Amino acid sequence: MAGRKINNQSLKGNPSDFLLDAGATDNTSAVFSVTTIPKRIVAFGLTGDEKVHINRLLLPKGSIKRNECGEFIGREPLAEQPYYVGCNPVVLCSKQPEIVIDAFGDYRAVYEGDNREQIFLIEETDPVVKVENNMRGIELCCKENK
Repeated sequence: MAGRKINNQSLKGNPSDFLLDAGATDNTSAVFSVTTIPKRIVAFGLTGDEKVHINRLLLPKGSIKRNECGEFIGREPLAEQPYYVGCNPVVLCSKQPEIVIDAFGDYRAVYEGDNREQIFLIEETDPVVKVENNMRGIELCCKENK
């Protein structure tokens, strides 16, 4: 298992603290952006064949709008596809539960498995000096392309 809850404290926090919050049932995270500082994405509680796929989004350009209550209205993606580094999709699993994303863009995570309420996913800014391919969680080239 990739991480586990070690005490009875609630993992609930501010909605911005977690991409996927423990105890929830939603499988798709909110949109997160990478600009000039890389982001480390960490999945806690993944077991067996559970996975978290990282998808790249194409969001419409323009300003963010507000609804009648003054709350921000999220922009719906124009397109979404798996995020690749080289020819490998970026996927978190119990053996590789964290990665660093250093490519500018908008992303979201999608959980695949049967134990959603037991996992949580966080993002942290990670101003590392140099991001290596193993930090990205993938090999640079597909084995069949070597």
